[in-house]
Amino acid sequence: MIASIRQEIFHIARSTLYHIPLTDNITILMQDFSRRYPETNFTFTWDSRHDVPSRLVAPVYRIIKELNENIGKHAQATQALTKLTIHDAILTLFIQDNGLGIPAIENFEQILLQNQTHIGLLSIKNDIKWLNGTFTLLPPTDLFSGVNIKITIPLMDRKEENDEDFSN
Repeated sequence: MIASIRQEIFHIARSTLYHIPLTDNITILMQDFSRRYPETNFTFTWDSRHDVPSRLVAPVYRIIKELNENIGKHAQATQALTKLTIHDAILTLFIQDNGLGIPAIENFEQILLQNQTHIGLLSIKNDIKWLNGTFTLLPPTDLFSGVNIKITIPLMDRKEENDEDFSN
């Protein structure tokens, strides 16, 4: 059931996601968040000469959308930064805010499972795992005292890596 819902969402979003560059889609998304949550300044930066592979466009967009939606709804932040980089065949996302943060960060995942809240966050973690990526909650910094998340996703999937190994 969940897989079919995700597939439907992918097909609906696909028409807009694939007609303009991902960076433009994310910029529009940040403008929408800033309009819906005027107390928070949502910012997006992009640091790469490479494009995001088409197989990652929808998942990356969904991850960015869900995490920034959580900032708008829960963080009480005045600043939110989403930074996307690609370096050495790794896509890295940093999503940071200066809001309330997450209480008991060391037990974060266990609390989510027990309370069955923030299903979107659990879904994102599962999607990132499916993409062979990592999801890391980083400690607060002076500039971003709220939630600091680092996500890494390899640009090549397992099949592409195996195909490349055989071609050498």
